Amino acid sequence: MSEIQRGVSVDTQDKDTRKFEEIYIKYKEVVYKTALRYSDYNREISQEMTQEVFVKLCDYPNLLQEEYIGAWLVTSVKNATINCIKKGKYEILSEDGGFIAETANSTQKSPEDAFLEEFTRDQRNKKAKRILDDLYETNERWYDAVTKSYCLNMPQKEVAEEMGVSIEVLHSVLYRAREWVKKRYKSDED
Repeated sequence: MSEIQRGVSVDTQDKDTRKFEEIYIKYKEVVYKTALRYSDYNREISQEMTQEVFVKLCDYPNLLQEEYIGAWLVTSVKNATINCIKKGKYEILSEDGGFIAETANSTQKSPEDAFLEEFTRDQRNKKAKRILDDLYETNERWYDAVTKSYCLNMPQKEVAEEMGVSIEVLHSVLYRAREWVKKRYKSDED
């Protein structure tokens, strides 16, 4: 009886290993690219966060249903990368085998540069809010199309379906909204 139990256990482990390998092959690129995007294209952080997320998945192989694994991996690597960047540090293996804490941003910004960057970001956010508010006042349909397509990054096919129009009509709506914004704000530098 113990041989039968071992056989089942080995078969289950082999099945889990094959399943994990399939998932890894299927999602490794998208997970890595997501980490790259959120780490400001830092390869070391991206590789570390990709590995961390797959190890986490390996620890809990039966936690997720197959249809949700891709979304879980992308969300997990995004959050792990953002948290790593927020902490400002990550560990790398040194030549002698120990770990060294490195700052995520190897070049420190001067206080003036940091202030200017924050000020510029704040100005852009205010301008974007003003444009979206004006767009809403001018044409709610344009506003819906723009916010769903560009701010929420929804697939345009999905946006078109929600709005009850064809994809071609959505493209036309987005084009008219962009042209209105260009015309209305052409005096602005951005």
